[in-house]
Amino acid sequence: MLPTRLRRLSTFPYIGPYRYSLTFCTFNRHRLFVDAPIVETVKSQILRAGELCGFQVFTYCFMPDHLHLLVGGSTGPARLATFAQRAKQLSGYYGRRRLGGPIWQAGYFERVLREDEDTRSVVEYILANPVRGGLVANPGDYRFSGSGVCSLAELLEYVSDRP
Repeated sequence: MLPTRLRRLSTFPYIGPYRYSLTFCTFNRHRLFVDAPIVETVKSQILRAGELCGFQVFTYCFMPDHLHLLVGGSTGPARLATFAQRAKQLSGYYGRRRLGGPIWQAGYFERVLREDEDTRSVVEYILANPVRGGLVANPGDYRFSGSGVCSLAELLEYVSDRP
């Protein structure tokens, strides 16, 4: 039987200037993120939650039935749980108003990036999701990827400069 709650690392504080790779799944894995208006509504609220909670959204990629994020705490008291809860709450509220139904399934998946882990490889992985999913041939062609801190062109240049 599956656990009712996802388990977090018991010895990790999830507070402060750490980087996280997050995945939020849509309610019942419905293909909600296929139209620009709903993606824009949800994206704007995710970015708003980042500002409110002291997180930068380095990369996002809205796949049809889930969302990939690379975020980092930009202030000392930045709490991952607060950001995730606020991001899903705000985007769920405004998204529900647009769609007429729930946006998110309960919980989320997270991976804490180690201090020595290369951010570029995670950005590259996130941006390549639409290619692996057969949605586009090149990451730059996908209209639902980007960043809250730079342009998509800058993000693609950042990963192309990888040694």
